[in-house]
Formats: sequence, C-alpha cells, structure tokens
Amino acid sequence: MGYEPTNATLAVLPLHAKRGPELMDWMKAQQRLGQIAKLRPGWNAAKGAPPDPHTMSFAAKELAGLKRLGIPAPTINPSADGSLYAEWHMLGLDIELIFEAPY
Repeated sequence: MGYEPTNATLAVLPLHAKRGPELMDWMKAQQRLGQIAKLRPGWNAAKGAPPDPHTMSFAAKELAGLKRLGIPAPTINPSADGSLYAEWHMLGLDIELIFEAPY
C-alpha cells in the first residue's frame, strides 16, 4: 500500500524531512522506537503492556513510508494498552496515528 499525500490527512504537514534537523528528528524517532521495543510488562509502574513485536514492526514500516515522503518526524509514545502513538503538533494542528493490533 503506497501513500498518496494528496488524499492523506498528513498532506497538510510540510514536506521537508529529507535533510538537516528533520533528519535528526527521524533518527531520534527511530531511537525512541528502540526504547519502546524494550519495554517490559508493568513498564508504567502499573499494568502497562509493552507493544508486541508485530505492532512495532508495522509501526516502523509505516513511519518509514512517511519519512520517505518527507513528512516531519512525529513524537512517538507507548500506551498502557500496548499500542503506539505517533503524534504531530504543528501549524495549529494535532494529528495522531495509533498503531494497535490487529491491523
């Protein structure tokens, strides 16, 4: 499945993530995915479930597609239910992608 920026919600974001500081932001996002992949059950001092490997893989592949399109890197956070949130807060917009099983 390819991305078509003209019909995607993220088309409103600036397409400039292929150089400079934006590239560093994507490197940080990849590092964040690595940190999240190491979470253990109870990671949030409660009943936090770590994302399963399939969710992590799916999110990484989808985010790589957005990176190739030049979309700025999101902030990535885990949810206590085992899902992942990719968030963009810019240009007066709040956009969230939630990666959760099943896909």
